[in-house]
Amino acid sequence: MFRILFVNIFIFTHFAALAQITSTENLLKEMHKRYHGKFYKHITFIQLNKIFQSDSVTENSVWFEAYEYPGKLRVDFGPTVGKDGYIFINDSVYYFKDGFLERKEKKINESMLLSGDIYCIQIPEVIAKLNTLGYDIKKFREDKWKNKPVYVIGAELGNDTSRQFWIDKEFLYVVRHIINENGLIQEIHFSEHQANGKFYIEDEVKIMENGKIVKTERYAEVNPNIILPATVFDPNLWSKIHWKTK
Repeated sequence: MFRILFVNIFIFTHFAALAQITSTENLLKEMHKRYHGKFYKHITFIQLNKIFQSDSVTENSVWFEAYEYPGKLRVDFGPTVGKDGYIFINDSVYYFKDGFLERKEKKINESMLLSGDIYCIQIPEVIAKLNTLGYDIKKFREDKWKNKPVYVIGAELGNDTSRQFWIDKEFLYVVRHIINENGLIQEIHFSEHQANGKFYIEDEVKIMENGKIVKTERYAEVNPNIILPATVFDPNLWSKIHWKTK
């Protein structure tokens, strides 16, 4: 009887808390409350890419990726490492070609922000980044995505062209993301989330442009228990240090 009562109280308080989420800031607070401090420091994985043209696969590739929460992502374009790829460090990205730095530019990685960093950095910083990227965070509503309740930030009902992201109401992770760049509508779907310790990691990403699928990503050899040296993310050591050789 006590156990049933406890479960009922838990369910009631859990959904009562969710029912109070009526704004983007409220949602960010709940996401922090749920996952802040529970992420692993580092994670590595292999990304399997398929490129599509006219609904047919035209290219397959393998990327080797390392992520340090928050703000650092290294991507090596396979089959070799330390040649072509890029490193994100906070809001800057370093591009490499044939083992040498090609260029550096300021850029916020939106997928990093929405799927990982959003839980790890302070809420005012998250809001500042969302504003910089052009999200209208005052636009907040509830909807459904694949028959599951979600929160939508950035667009009114029926608007599938404005910059927006969709958060699963139960698990509080991103499931849909829409970017409008000068009329090119890019839509990103995050799916097949797997429990990994105290948080969830998507296993598949689909990218569409103006309604046509252009790329899929699947992940293999996911390792959230690895400890990486800072040198892995040092642009000056791009061709000399790599996690895959550790």
